[in-house]
Amino acid sequence: METSAATPTRPPHPAAASPSPSPSSSLRLWRSAAQRNVRNQWSRLSAAKEQWLAAVADGRAHASALVNAHLCRRNMPATDLGVLKDMPGIRDKANSKLVLREEQYSGMLLSAYKEMGMVEEPQYSNGSPY
Repeated sequence: METSAATPTRPPHPAAASPSPSPSSSLRLWRSAAQRNVRNQWSRLSAAKEQWLAAVADGRAHASALVNAHLCRRNMPATDLGVLKDMPGIRDKANSKLVLREEQYSGMLLSAYKEMGMVEEPQYSNGSPY
């Protein structure tokens, strides 16, 4: 006898002995786990946002102070010091203090920028990322 191509054949693997969970019950299990995960992560996300906003405010304040120190130093020769102009070397001392302030504020601005971006130095066992 010849077998026809239209004859149905059995699948090679028999059906599993235990019934698999229905798709709706596994979906419900997944959904509750996902919701629990979102609830657990929300506080971390909120704390990270607050930390980022604080770093932004600090960075803005440091940038403003840096610009002010630079402008004061740049305009020092034209600044009227009043009675202080008679003190010897007052402009040089003020200029050196403003230079130190600029360095300080630029370092603070850089640290605020790193904190904003959560920049961390990677730790590699061999010292190389490759």
